[in-house]
Amino acid sequence: MEERLYTAEEVRRLDQAAMNGGIPGLVLMERAGEAVAAAIEAHWPDWRRFRVGVLAGGGNNGGDGYVVARRLRELGGAPELIAAADPGRLRGDAAHAAERWRDAGGDVHSVPDTLAGYDLLVDALLGTGLDREVRSPYRELIEEAAACPAPVVAVDIPSGLNADTGRVLGAAAPAEVTVTFVGLKRGLFTGDGPGIVGEVRYEGLGIPEAIRSEVPVNGRRLTVGPLRQEPRPANAHKGHFGRVVVAGGAPGTTGAAVMAGWSALRSGAGWVVCCLPPETSPLATAHRPELMTAVWDPEAGLPAELGGGGAVAVGPGLGRSDAARRVLEAALARPVPLVIDADGLSLLAEHDGLRDALDRRGEPTVLTPHPGEAARLLGCDSGSIQEDRFGSARRITEKYNAVCCLKGAGTIIQAPDGQYAVSPTGNPGMSMAGQGDILTGVLAAQLAQNGGAPLLATCRAVWAHGRAADRVAQERGPFGYAATECADALPGVWRELTNYQGHEPNRPKRRDHAQGK
Repeated sequence: MEERLYTAEEVRRLDQAAMNGGIPGLVLMERAGEAVAAAIEAHWPDWRRFRVGVLAGGGNNGGDGYVVARRLRELGGAPELIAAADPGRLRGDAAHAAERWRDAGGDVHSVPDTLAGYDLLVDALLGTGLDREVRSPYRELIEEAAACPAPVVAVDIPSGLNADTGRVLGAAAPAEVTVTFVGLKRGLFTGDGPGIVGEVRYEGLGIPEAIRSEVPVNGRRLTVGPLRQEPRPANAHKGHFGRVVVAGGAPGTTGAAVMAGWSALRSGAGWVVCCLPPETSPLATAHRPELMTAVWDPEAGLPAELGGGGAVAVGPGLGRSDAARRVLEAALARPVPLVIDADGLSLLAEHDGLRDALDRRGEPTVLTPHPGEAARLLGCDSGSIQEDRFGSARRITEKYNAVCCLKGAGTIIQAPDGQYAVSPTGNPGMSMAGQGDILTGVLAAQLAQNGGAPLLATCRAVWAHGRAADRVAQERGPFGYAATECADALPGVWRELTNYQGHEPNRPKRRDHAQGK
């Protein structure tokens, strides 16, 4: 599957590069319309019995709609073309597409009072150029489509969804299928996007790789291939896989640090130490005897005897006391990869000295905020974060010189060098306390094992955590499962990422005496 993610401007440049490379725009439009018709054929084999309404706008997206209608007519259907814009005012390829529809005997209908009589709607109203609130008359038509019980097929992108941010701009009709072209638009996969797009079908429209390489992009949608890991050697021991120190667990929130430690073990760390205040340290091993414990130093933060090596995760249940601040100061001074989450992020936002210490670090640092924590890091509100999740992640990375993992629907991983990724794994059942602590532990374990590649480690951790939750949801139900159940599902995910088939002891090759070998 195509994994590169594009902004609207990058798609426009790729379109232009294809046309400059000898593929006429009208040919691309024809291929797009044919792809939508093929998707309808595949998804609803009996669609010819349906009353199909094709909603066509005034730009190239509308032109795609005219092609869809003509192709469905050629396939034996009787679609009705509903024009939200005067076809006589169309320009360029869209005008040619409308003319071909009329030449094929197709009629153009004005917008009806209701769409309630249709069995299937094709949304070809607004495309990737939308960057402001949807206005009349499109808004009313989109709202009518959203209220209609008929399923919707979105052409390239659901009308009203911003292709760059994944934000609904006033109104959008949720699609059952979105057929997107040329390149995957990043807004389909984060923010409001996952709840609007339905099943995403990608069609490259025959643009060759030589032309695609003319428009390099920084975004990726995570897939299994690049995240695979090498199997462990037969002579492996715990020292090969790093030590994780989890610092947190203040009174009342001890479980946060314990969950992070447990998920680090479930993610292959060689050994894990939960560093806790003296009053809660004995609680860590009450139910998880595999965890080791250490105690905060009230003055120095992390105890010196923990030494270096591995990775440190600071924040789960840490609190925001002076002692907690000193723990974070000590963690920032350690020459090891560092994950900062939860209360650690709030402390970082509150104290300029901590931010200065972060800026001086030479080792990788990963920040894992949810939208509320991201808002504190940037001094804004969570609504502003959600309006532009990609921009927010980039600003955090720039301000703090660290990899940012902005959690939420379509978690975004942003690196300081401009590379970013979106994870497709995870589900709404993860909306509960403790899931962030699980991710922190997974990420710390990955950094302990792959500290020199923080972007890869973060991408693998996010994908694996979401995949574990998807496995649990499939087995247990869509919600109501516990965060620790996701931790316990992680070994199955590592099996998937290593193609592990079970250990086969190394044996000497058998000598074939019959052949004298």
